[in-house]
Amino acid sequence: MANNSMPWVAVEGGITRQRLILATAGTMLALLLAALDQTVVGTALPRIVLELHGVELYPWVITAYLVCSTSMTPIAGKLGDLFGRKPVLLVAMIGFLGGSALCGLAGTMTQLIIFRAFQGLFAGFIFGTVFSVVADLYPPQQRGKIQGLLGSVFSVASILGPPTGGLLTDYVSWRWVFYVNVPVAIVAVLFVAVAMPYSRSKASWRDFDFRGAAALIGFMAPLMVALSLARGQGWASPLVDSLLVLAAVMLGAFLFIESRTATPIVPLWLFKIRSFTIPVLIVMFTAFGMFATIIYGPLLFQGVLGLSPTFSGALTIPMSLGQISAAVATGFAMQHIARYRWLGVLGIAFMVMGLWNLSAVNVNTDRLTAIGDVLMIGLGLGTTYPLTMLTVQNSLPRQVVGVASGQVQFFRAVGGTFAVAILGTILTQHWSGDLQSEINLPSLPAQLSVLANALHYVYLTAGLLVCAGLVGSLFLREAKLAAAKPAREAVQEPAVALPGEPVFVNANATTAAVATGPVAANGLGAVEVLIERVGLKYVASLEALERARAECISDLRAVAAETGKVYESQLAAKDLEIAALTRRAEAAERQRAELDGRIYGLEDELQKHQADLRGLIQELQVMAEATERDRVAVHRLAGLVSEPAGSLNSSPGVPGDYRGGNSK
Repeated sequence: MANNSMPWVAVEGGITRQRLILATAGTMLALLLAALDQTVVGTALPRIVLELHGVELYPWVITAYLVCSTSMTPIAGKLGDLFGRKPVLLVAMIGFLGGSALCGLAGTMTQLIIFRAFQGLFAGFIFGTVFSVVADLYPPQQRGKIQGLLGSVFSVASILGPPTGGLLTDYVSWRWVFYVNVPVAIVAVLFVAVAMPYSRSKASWRDFDFRGAAALIGFMAPLMVALSLARGQGWASPLVDSLLVLAAVMLGAFLFIESRTATPIVPLWLFKIRSFTIPVLIVMFTAFGMFATIIYGPLLFQGVLGLSPTFSGALTIPMSLGQISAAVATGFAMQHIARYRWLGVLGIAFMVMGLWNLSAVNVNTDRLTAIGDVLMIGLGLGTTYPLTMLTVQNSLPRQVVGVASGQVQFFRAVGGTFAVAILGTILTQHWSGDLQSEINLPSLPAQLSVLANALHYVYLTAGLLVCAGLVGSLFLREAKLAAAKPAREAVQEPAVALPGEPVFVNANATTAAVATGPVAANGLGAVEVLIERVGLKYVASLEALERARAECISDLRAVAAETGKVYESQLAAKDLEIAALTRRAEAAERQRAELDGRIYGLEDELQKHQADLRGLIQELQVMAEATERDRVAVHRLAGLVSEPAGSLNSSPGVPGDYRGGNSK
């Protein structure tokens, strides 16, 4: 497992309630900007294409934005973990504001596509940052309701976006679809800049995984483009297949880089944690149900039920209202329900039922029944927003909250892109008609039977894929929330002192006030007595919780102090060992130097003795040669002396005068 510790320094102290509200409002406005831009632009695109003369480039206005925003979401989460959420969010909003202004000034379709891509980059930064801000501003027990409110922003955008885009396009100009973002962005920037606390960081750009970011973009860009082209060209298109192969190669490169990087963009060990993997799978598969309803719902209402475009567009409002109410309710409920995964099971089961019912819609289906099915899908979607995000944020270390939150948004976008491509292919396989021309024909029944059959398979497929999310929700592991206690336990109510320690009610003062106040002085009925007793029990529970909290803090401080002493003594012992080893090393170095000197001296003496020995050997050789010469000379002399005597006597070499010892 790679080391993913970040040089993070948390915010010191708390912030006032006013600053907290402003920071939260600025964060929600930033999310509303990015979410609204996805819905408001679609209404104005036909007029934009007409004025800029670029029908053939129509899909790329959406694709460019989608590719860039999806690719940047996980990168933004990583940057937020490294450098803090506030600077990343400010840069994202300012960049988005600039991109909106450029889109409004576009003079050609090519310029608009480029500016939309630029805008999408910073939209991805917004999506990858806003949900992580909640983890910085609020403790775990208070994040549920805020995440629920953030999740409802998408629903608000889906309600307000289309009519806002239509009104601006019809009565002002399509350029104001982009210009309207400017004042909202300015307000959001001011709120965040003034109110949001800054979390200092010791990180540097050396800690950012540039290779991993490049590989991620290299994977996402061809994948998203291929999925977008597959709707029109089919999965067997050479271009689509080539892009998918390139995406697979870049995915392998990305995984290789991330497995060998100290601070990866996406820590791969996250996928070994069930509290992260299951929520990611839930959001990816439930995206099929969401996009099946958003994209093909109007087609179902207009082409099968025979409703007008205006009325069919308004029928998506029940889904949005269901999302808003379910997201807020789920966020609040998670604070008080320990086994909150059953909220997700129930919500996703509603989605499956709604999709199943929509797959059976025909020309005889009651409109109210179809509206109820759409509402059920919205209720199911609403539960997934806070459920998945809170589970991830409360189960993982603070250092990777941004990365993990960004991944939830990333897989939701990827699931939506796959949903559009796969469901669009299924619709094409079962129905090849021209929607605009056939809906306007007076003779509809025969054609509608074919369309209803095609939509049957679309919603049936979406429902089956959402079932995978339903199964996953059964295995979801709940994070331990501080306030998520069974109903029989008392619930503590912290005052607003964020993100520092919660401040509790003074139990002694409250008890005295209840016992001696005006209520006790007056005659109390049975209900009042019961209320008083419940209040006293509640206050007593708070008092017990306060004592337990104080004891825990005292124990923790004592353990920390004792641990510090142990560490100090161990460090002192290690310092002594290091000093002794240093002295021994210095002595060994001196001994080595002395030995080197002696070795050098012995080598000199050895060389001198070798020279003397060679001289002695030479002298002995000279003496031996002289001795040999002397010996040869003596032999020769002896031979010369014995020759005359040999001619006179029988015994050569012996003088005759001395033979026999006598002379005559």
